[in-house]
Amino acid sequence: MMIKTGQFDVVVAESHAKPSDIANMHDVMLFAMDPITIRAINTPNYHALAALEAQAYMSRYNVPREALAYVVVKDKRNALHNEKLVTAPT
Repeated sequence: MMIKTGQFDVVVAESHAKPSDIANMHDVMLFAMDPITIRAINTPNYHALAALEAQAYMSRYNVPREALAYVVVKDKRNALHNEKLVTAPT
């Protein structure tokens, strides 16, 4: 729907399937975060895998940590203005 509006140059679409060998949400996240090309890593913590990918990105493109932190802050701030925001139960 966002593409059809013409208001965006770039959109991101992500999809998760639940193959029969994935038993829980943790495994779904590992499947999403770990492309088949590096599946042998089999890290028990998908946050660690995301951190490794961020470190590789920063190294390859000479990006300071502050730049990634800026993106996180910006995205969280934008999310707060989203009327369809879903938050975890407290």
